[in-house]
Amino acid sequence: MPRTGRHNSGLTLVELLMALAITGLIGAALAAMLFAVAQGTSSRNDLRVMVVKEKVIEARLDAAVRASKKILAAGSNYVVLWMADGNNDSQVNVTELRRIEWNATAGTLSSYKSNLTPGAPSDTGYVLSSDFNSVTTTLKGTASFPSETWATQITAWTFTLSNNSNPQQATLVSYRGTLQAQTLTTSLIGAVALRNP
Repeated sequence: MPRTGRHNSGLTLVELLMALAITGLIGAALAAMLFAVAQGTSSRNDLRVMVVKEKVIEARLDAAVRASKKILAAGSNYVVLWMADGNNDSQVNVTELRRIEWNATAGTLSSYKSNLTPGAPSDTGYVLSSDFNSVTTTLKGTASFPSETWATQITAWTFTLSNNSNPQQATLVSYRGTLQAQTLTTSLIGAVALRNP
């Protein structure tokens, strides 16, 4: 017979189950809170990446178009620029050309520009009446006219000129694109004028 004045210390099975249930509820609440914080941080990072991407594209296009002497050719997904008449011969040399093109398959916006030395034997000169779309299409991706990727994850892009019937008389390049960064999608719309046409 146990003594009546003595109390055994310890947990009963009911108390143990209640403690485990409360601990489980607290753990689930903490996990939900941490997940919500992580989602908020991820959305903020995606937005930051998107804004940086937009600014980089705008800055590159602005710098390339504004500094150019003339627009030589354009289509819905490309524009060909005469950067400058470096040797003052009134001809467009390979080293004076830049092609900016959107590749729908790869989703990239790229710039093609010569790495030749101006005046080199292969620095061919072209008259202004040449088909500069064909010229740069033939040159692009070669060792002397490599590409530089300006942006990726571009799902749509269109160039338009202020004078589509004659690109060489155009002074304004407008563009519209759809950009993606992680889970976000946004439209990029802008226009750039030649500084000294």
